[in-house]
Amino acid sequence: MATVTPPDGARPDGQVGAEGITRSKGKTAVRTGHAPPPGGAYSQGIRAGEFIFLSGQTPRDLNRQVIEGTFEDQVRKVIENLAAVAEAAGSSLADAVNVRVYLREWDKFPQMDKVFRDMFPEPRPSRTALVSDLPVEIEIEAVLWTGGDGHPSHDAG
Repeated sequence: MATVTPPDGARPDGQVGAEGITRSKGKTAVRTGHAPPPGGAYSQGIRAGEFIFLSGQTPRDLNRQVIEGTFEDQVRKVIENLAAVAEAAGSSLADAVNVRVYLREWDKFPQMDKVFRDMFPEPRPSRTALVSDLPVEIEIEAVLWTGGDGHPSHDAG
C-alpha cells in the first residue's frame, strides 16, 4: 500500500492521513513500501500542484540492498522503483516530462538507453544524462506532469 505522510506521521490538522498523504503549503510528500525507503532525509516523491518530483532511485531492493545482475537488470530495477513511486502518487511514467540519469560510467549509456526506450512510453520525456561519482552504477530522477491544458487526459474527445 502506498502512503504519503509527513515525517512525524501527522497531517497539519493533527490526523494521520489514511492515504499516507502529508500536505504542507501546496506540496504533498509521496511514500510507498513498493520502492526502497529513502536513505536519508528526503521524500521518495513530492507532489506540487500538477507536478510530481520523483527523487533519484537506484538499483536497490526494498531492503536497500543493491540488486545482483547485469547493468540492464539494474536499469530496469531503477525504473521499476520510479514507477512504484509514481503509482503511489496516482500517476505513471507516461506522465514523465523530464528525467535526469546519473551514470558512473559513460560507456554504459547505450545499455541504459535501450532499457529506457523499452520502459518509458512515447512521447518520451526530455532527458539529461550525466556522469557522476556514484556509489552505484546508475541513479534516475524524474518530474511528472499530471494535468492542465495539453495533458493527454484533457485532449481526449
